[in-house]
Parts: sequence; structure tokens; C-alpha cells
Amino acid sequence: MPLPVSDKYLPLYLTQKPIILITGGRGSGKSFNASLFCKRLLYERNQIILYSRYTMVSAEKSVIPEFKEKIEIEGDNEYFNVNQNNIVNNITGSRIMFDGIKTSSGNQTAKLKSIQGLTTFVVDEGEEWQSEEEYDKIRLSIRTKGVQNRTLIIMNPCSNLHFIYKKYLRDTHRIEIIDGVEVQISTHPDVEHIHTTYLDNLENLSAEFLSEIADIKQSSPKKYAEIVIGRWGDGSELNSLYDTDMINSMFSNHITKIDRKYIVCDAARYGKDLCVTMVFRGWEVIHTSILTKSDVHDVVKDIESLRKKFGVPTANTLVDGDGIGGDTVRMGGYKSFHGGSHPRKIQGILENYRNLKTQCAFYLAEKHVNIGEILLHINNQTVSVDGVYGTKIKMGSRMLDVRDLIIEDFRAIRYVNAGTDGKKEINPKDEQKELIGRSPDFFDCCNMRCFFELFPKSQYL
Repeated sequence: MPLPVSDKYLPLYLTQKPIILITGGRGSGKSFNASLFCKRLLYERNQIILYSRYTMVSAEKSVIPEFKEKIEIEGDNEYFNVNQNNIVNNITGSRIMFDGIKTSSGNQTAKLKSIQGLTTFVVDEGEEWQSEEEYDKIRLSIRTKGVQNRTLIIMNPCSNLHFIYKKYLRDTHRIEIIDGVEVQISTHPDVEHIHTTYLDNLENLSAEFLSEIADIKQSSPKKYAEIVIGRWGDGSELNSLYDTDMINSMFSNHITKIDRKYIVCDAARYGKDLCVTMVFRGWEVIHTSILTKSDVHDVVKDIESLRKKFGVPTANTLVDGDGIGGDTVRMGGYKSFHGGSHPRKIQGILENYRNLKTQCAFYLAEKHVNIGEILLHINNQTVSVDGVYGTKIKMGSRMLDVRDLIIEDFRAIRYVNAGTDGKKEINPKDEQKELIGRSPDFFDCCNMRCFFELFPKSQYL
């Protein structure tokens, strides 16, 4: 017997829009209703549905049981032939194929977009999809005549940095208040947006689940808003390499004291970015010098002034060796950091990092930031901007605090899914700049500081 359709999901059956976005938090029933719709869609002739997750190791063990459940509930088993990777309606001949974008043999976007007669593209667990290009290649291949073509996206709202948000919500949305939480609902002309929460599905939820939700609501309003109600987040924690709370703690940590001093300089490339130079005592940043405009002579002069003031030997002075930094290294005789070089063996073992910069970023996270073993003294006595002491700096038309810039820098560093070679990676510099509108110069200084621990003899091996 067919299950009734809730008012919330009626648009799924009635809309003529090419894109249907189904979002919701925990216990919202979105996956149940989406798979039920796809199963019923097979009663229409000429339907060829690609039901895809970004990674799908075994459809037989993961997705197909969900569809078997719907068939059994509605009691129409005799009309369906369920195989290892597809379901066929015996009356209409319409079928659902299950496949993943990423497989053990690599990316198969080209294979999937070549499916003949594809009418519906289902993007399940859309938050897992990282490539807008791969999504578009398949979506735009759906152009079967004489039948309604659809793209159905099922996902938990995640970061507003995700391409789905940028594509369908960022500039076209309204706000709906759900249990006191502001939720973004797409108003894109091509999108039918259905958003539900556990409050729309109470009759199907256990007392234990509801008790857990109540605890979350009480203990963590942010988690309740984003995970339970389904508000799109601000992106600050998406794949973040550095714990948000520990980033904020960098200015007040109590750390192991080390007397040895170092200077690390991220020289301004091509004169467009800030030149940031930090003086470290162990893992304490005891002075930060910022030059808003500089050439190689200005940078060397600044470094030499700091070396004299704090008693730092040339051997403990490190400069980013790319761009203007290369000239700085040669003029001052400093150590040179090359982020694109090979990672360092630690105790004879070479971990699978993309390059030295990536290795340093993970080392900085694991050995210092995320365990509270770094302290940044940022105040009007320890920070200078163009030789004038103070923590305020003008960026464009805004006057900003250096502490806030540092926090932004660290939040912009994200780990990315390993490539086919399995190497650990962080997001590219262009993406970091897009996230914060500038180069993360303060982070780069802290990151390069790891050089002196990875290369204790201050030489590349």
C-alpha cells in the first residue's frame, strides 16, 4: 500500500524545475523521502536514474537496502528486479543505476556522463562532493527529450564555502526561522528547495533520539543550529587543519619555555602582500614586524634591526626563498625556505606529504597549535606596523586588528582529500587568498618556523 506523502515533500512530485535541492539536519527524513520518490519514479516509462555518491564502495551494502525497504513497505516487490548495482521496474523498464564518482580504479565522471538516455541525476550526500566541475559534467549531460529531466541533490547543509551553496544559495535565498534558527532557503529560479528538520518527522523518531537532540540543544546551540536544524555554516571549520578553539587560545597559552631565538620572514611577493617578520623565543612569538610596502632593501634592513635588538644569529634567520624572498636571502645571507621542496624524513621515515610546506602545516597542527604549545604575544608593545608600534593595520578601507588577521589566516588552512597517490595536501594558496581576501602571511611565518625542528642542523638533507 502506498505511503502518504507529507505536505513538505509534495513539491518533489509536482515541481517542473530542473534542480531539486533536499536539505535537512539529523532525523529530518530527507533520505527516506528522496529514495521513496526515486523508487516511485520508476513507474514512469523511459526513466533512467543515476543515483550517485562521491564515493560508493558497495551499492549492494549501502544504498540498495534503503530501496528494498521502500519496496517492502509499499508491498510491490513483484514489480521490481533488484540486482547488485541497479533496480529495474518490470512493468515500465525504467531503472536506477547506482555508482560512485571515485572508485578504487580512479575517477569515472567521463563514463557516467556518457550514459545514454539519462533523465535523473541524484547527488546523494552532496556535502561529500568537492568538485563542481565533475558535478556539472554529469548534470549538463541530462538532456533526454520527451521526459522531464531532473537533478536531485540530497545533503546535510555544511559550509557556505561549498560549491552547492555558492551556486544555488549565496546570492539567491530567503531566511526561514525554524525553532529560533535562521535557515537559508534557495530562491534560485531553477531550484526547488525542500528543507526539513526532525520537527517535521517526530512521529518516526525514538524517545532516545529526541532526548539526545534535547541535550545538544542545551549544551551546544551552534551544533544544534547547524547539525540538527540545518543552518549553513560560515565555513570556518570545514576541513580545518587547526582546531578553532585552539586557534583562539594561541594568544593566552602557557607553554614550555625555550630560550633559543629565531627570526622568520615571509617577504612580500611582488610588493602586493604584507611583509611579516616574527621573532620567536622557542615557540613564543615575542615580536611581529609588518611592512605594508617594501622592497628587498627594506626587508633586509628590518630583519637586521630585529637581529641586533633580540640577539638572533644569521643561522637562525629564515626567509621564504620564493619571489622577493630569494633576493632577501642572497643579500642577507639567511636560511632559505622552499615550500615546494621535498618533505623531510623524520627518524628515517618519509611520510606521504605533497611537499615541505604541507609537512610543516601538519606538524604545526599536531605538535603545537592543536595541543596548545604555541604562544603569540600580540599587543601594542610587541607589534609594529611600518615601524610604528600598535596592533591596528589598515587593509583597504578597513582598520583591522592583527590578532583577528592571524585567526583568519589559520582558519583559511584546510586539508584536502588525498589524490590518487595518497599524498597529504592542504588547500592551494589561491584558495586561501579567496577565503580571506589576501595572503595568509602570519600563518606562513608560523608554518616556516617548523623548519628549525624538521631540520635541526638547519640544512636540507
